[in-house]
Amino acid sequence: MAYMYLLSIFLFFNNIDCISSVTYLCDRNTECGCSKTNAQLNKIVGGESAVDSSWGWVVSLQRSSTNSHFCGGTIISSLHIITAAHCVVDASFNIGSTKVVVGIDALSQTSSTTAQERSIVQVFSHPQYSVITKANDIAVLRLNQPLNISYEKGTARLCFPRVNATSMTYNYPISNSALVAIGWGVLRSGGQIIPSNLHLQQVTVNALPADHQMCASSINNRQLQFCAAVSGGGKDTCQGDSGGPLMYFESKERQWVLAGVTSYGYECGLPGYAGVYTRTSAYHSWLQSIVTDRFIELTVNGASDMLTLSNTSSTTTMNGARSTSPNLFWYILSLYMLVQIHVYFK
Repeated sequence: MAYMYLLSIFLFFNNIDCISSVTYLCDRNTECGCSKTNAQLNKIVGGESAVDSSWGWVVSLQRSSTNSHFCGGTIISSLHIITAAHCVVDASFNIGSTKVVVGIDALSQTSSTTAQERSIVQVFSHPQYSVITKANDIAVLRLNQPLNISYEKGTARLCFPRVNATSMTYNYPISNSALVAIGWGVLRSGGQIIPSNLHLQQVTVNALPADHQMCASSINNRQLQFCAAVSGGGKDTCQGDSGGPLMYFESKERQWVLAGVTSYGYECGLPGYAGVYTRTSAYHSWLQSIVTDRFIELTVNGASDMLTLSNTSSTTTMNGARSTSPNLFWYILSLYMLVQIHVYFK
């Protein structure tokens, strides 16, 4: 019988590992916040490669002369990209030397059938962007011609949040919400080189209150910025991820929303420091004044219905998401067998 107990232990811990993976089932009948392929994330590991075509709105900003990636961005309309203001400080330089690449998963796929390249004709950095505090670290790029946005081309728009209560404008996303960041940044703190064949990476973090010990020493403006990290560090954005999206899954609508723009942080993934992100909900009116073609809003109430995540937790089924856990019968059986082991060896 001993081997049965050992088998049950294996099944139990194997089950814990499996239920850490979650697939987000988005609504493909909507106009924003859903890609060709459902996003699938592992809650235990740090950063990981994204499933192909699961983040159709992600943008790579590259130097035209070298094809080298330096910042990220987000498709919000066929003619406009959102990024960080610090990525495009010299507007005239970036108009002439930067290209926008979409429809790729690996940086080496620029010649693929789904890849699209555009140049920039106008840069709208927020007029109150501060180089010192990074407050208002947000910019809109207008492209030379519209993007072909379709599932067939592997592209999509990300929804922009419009909170339905004024009190939530500077509180979205709420603390402890589970958020996903994506980008082609370096994979560790201190890294300098981004491989030319790097696959798009994704990581799940938590929104933190401004007075959290990992946030208080980093954040400069609590209304316009917010922090995100996991307890103990190890999950974070890094150099090269700037300007990319930090996203929240509105599970009732089954759509992804642009909750933040990757801005800055103290190194990457350190236990005592969170990453800092621009709070997009504070810029709805400003965005309306710039985007000439339609960007798509999703009205949100700021409430969180997702589980809080950490770098050591496992997750179960969430509203709007399907866990990839094994049959529930084996889970219950494993628990039962563990109880029997405890009694047997007492």
